[in-house]
Amino acid sequence: MICKADIIIKSSQIWTGNIDETIYGGIAIKKNRILYVGFQDLDKYIGPNTKILDYGDQLVIPGIHDGHVHMLMTALMNSGKCPSLYDAKSEKECVDIVKRYDKPQNLIGGWIIGMGWYQLLWDNKKLPTKKSLDNAFPDTPVFLMDSNAHTTWVNSEALRRLNFTPQNTKDNIDFGKFENGELTGIIGEASFMKLSSQIMTADEKTTSKLFIDTIKRMNSFGITQIDDVAGSAVPDSDQIADQSWKQIYSENKLNIRVNLFPTLLDDFSRIHQIENNCGRATGDSMIGIAGVKSFFDGVSSMHTAYLSEPYSDAQNPDDRGHLTIKPDVMQRRVLKAAKEGYCVKIHAIGDGAVTEALNVYENVEKELDNKVLSKVQFNIEHLENIEEKDIERLRDLNVIASVQPAHALIDPAGEEKDLGEKRTKMMWPFRHYLARGTKIAFGTDSPVVDFNPFENLYNAVTRKSINGGKPWESQNSINIQEALRAYTLGSARCSNRQKDLGTIENGKLADIAVLNCNILKSSPEDFLKTNAVMTMVNGKIVYGG
Repeated sequence: MICKADIIIKSSQIWTGNIDETIYGGIAIKKNRILYVGFQDLDKYIGPNTKILDYGDQLVIPGIHDGHVHMLMTALMNSGKCPSLYDAKSEKECVDIVKRYDKPQNLIGGWIIGMGWYQLLWDNKKLPTKKSLDNAFPDTPVFLMDSNAHTTWVNSEALRRLNFTPQNTKDNIDFGKFENGELTGIIGEASFMKLSSQIMTADEKTTSKLFIDTIKRMNSFGITQIDDVAGSAVPDSDQIADQSWKQIYSENKLNIRVNLFPTLLDDFSRIHQIENNCGRATGDSMIGIAGVKSFFDGVSSMHTAYLSEPYSDAQNPDDRGHLTIKPDVMQRRVLKAAKEGYCVKIHAIGDGAVTEALNVYENVEKELDNKVLSKVQFNIEHLENIEEKDIERLRDLNVIASVQPAHALIDPAGEEKDLGEKRTKMMWPFRHYLARGTKIAFGTDSPVVDFNPFENLYNAVTRKSINGGKPWESQNSINIQEALRAYTLGSARCSNRQKDLGTIENGKLADIAVLNCNILKSSPEDFLKTNAVMTMVNGKIVYGG
């Protein structure tokens, strides 16, 4: 006897993700799983209590899965309390924007917290200093992250409260210094990561509310799943708010599926703590730990991404960045994680770091049997530039290139300056990946860029900024079906959840979105006006209807 559906979604434009074309028919859903997809037998699943949702010719797709989000930072930046500095064109303009947020109700733990400045897009291209902030904020501590979330700009009051002086930071290269040794107010990389976790905190109740508000906006774009990844390589600073996630879930308010990726260290106690709190991300779980994340290098704009050859605008003969940890340490940690069944994400931006990450994965795979390997997925995050030979290694080692298309359009001129014309041809090379059979996954790295997936899709398909301008390295663009598949099935693979998620097919979980625009047939310019008409997570309508 055929089980009757609780809900049937009808449309003449259903994109299952398994083929490029759409199909006509419906999706029969019972509880949280899909019973049937198609037309011929659809009526057999209709019972007296079946709710039928007919969306005419509106596009139905698998739920969108952002494969790289820093949720705590994202929620703060979406709260309306924190100044956004992405559009600022100068140091002065940044300060003027921050002044508008200098109100008691906007303070986070007594601090003004903002993000988005990027001095390489300013006219003078010079790093800002504490002096401009001191004039405006003599008594309130200010903490302003750059657009990469790898550097912060603070004022003297912040330095005082953090007890940073020229004397106790004398040998720390993370701290910017004037010629006389005085601190400039610029703090980078590891020191920044530790500080960000200390400062960007709120009580559990506040954090939970910020998360719920942010999830609502994610649902409005058809996002049904995220990977909440560690924002720091420093112990006890992963920025994974597992207690807040647990609270939201226990209150039945969790309207998005969450895969947690805390920091990978030698000590697994924090990883196990999160698993004890939230469980494993498997089956139909709404929240759980899916894997771990580690950092292998920094960012190109600060010359801390690790390259195989020196930067084109090298400041010294050996200016090619550096690895943040030794390869043998990374290998030891990845092997341990895999044996415990955790997927792994390694941050590697420079081509040198990508090569070393692949070496690590190759060596680890040699020590594991197929049974263990089938339970984990190895990923490299960002891969902003890569040597051509390593593209096939990604494929052969079954390592996913987990990338963020919007990053390619933040500062193309800066990338050309840093890496030169030859290497920029192999930056974010999506077409090269797919042509060689390498799997890709999409995310945003929010709040580095907004989590709006349709802006990201626009970037991938056109290789143009959402603000206009000419295409950049357009030979690396891909079509909308390929891009959407990276944003659904691709990201599901990163957390090894492709058996249950990522496509619309019988037996899979009912994470589904209906869009107001058929992005498969429309102009890319229409992507920028797209949002969800309905979003379903785990068989429950969480947005629209």
